[in-house]
Amino acid sequence: MRSAPAIVVAIAAAVIVALAAVALTSDREQAFTLGVVRSTTIKVPYGQAVCQSPISVPPDAAFDAVTLDATTQAPRGAELELTVRAADAGAPTRAGKVLARGSTVSGVTGESALRTVRVGHVDADQTIAVCVTNRSRRPALLYGNADAAARTSSAYTNGKRTGLDLVLDFQRAEPRSLAGLLPAMFDRAALFRAQWVGAWTYWVLALLCLFAVPLLLVRALRSAVRD
Repeated sequence: MRSAPAIVVAIAAAVIVALAAVALTSDREQAFTLGVVRSTTIKVPYGQAVCQSPISVPPDAAFDAVTLDATTQAPRGAELELTVRAADAGAPTRAGKVLARGSTVSGVTGESALRTVRVGHVDADQTIAVCVTNRSRRPALLYGNADAAARTSSAYTNGKRTGLDLVLDFQRAEPRSLAGLLPAMFDRAALFRAQWVGAWTYWVLALLCLFAVPLLLVRALRSAVRD
């Protein structure tokens, strides 16, 4: 029993080392996502555009590519142009200046519909709109979900709400480790909290989990040995 505290300390140290290794070696290309899960589609005829707006790019979430979910029922894929524009949260349908653009060809029935479009670098901490325009004669189908899926933005066409949100993910050109993303993750988590809670709160909780919990276990075991 006298070796039990040493065993707890050794296990805690091993867990800390393992977590640090995972944080340093796990790379992520995703800058951020709207969190929309595919459920239904919106039809985009030739020459028409669907814009998801307004989208707030979080701090430290600059991106270089956008992944969308697009298909068509035609034998060949539809040619799509994706444009990133500046947007105004107060007037989401107003077309702002073009910040970046790229193009892709949609999937067809029976194959993967996910397409990653390289658009060029777009800075963080700004409000944007992502517009997808069908440049082919074949109707395109963009996957999305009900309008409540992305709480702060909506998909529009011809200046009117479609009642849907598009499936959109935003990617970095250079992957970043989980350890490098922790400050940004804590900052974003601090947005959904009481006024007195900040990013520092999550750092304190993390340190307590890593160090205070093992120390409390050791103290409890020593107390049990004395008894």
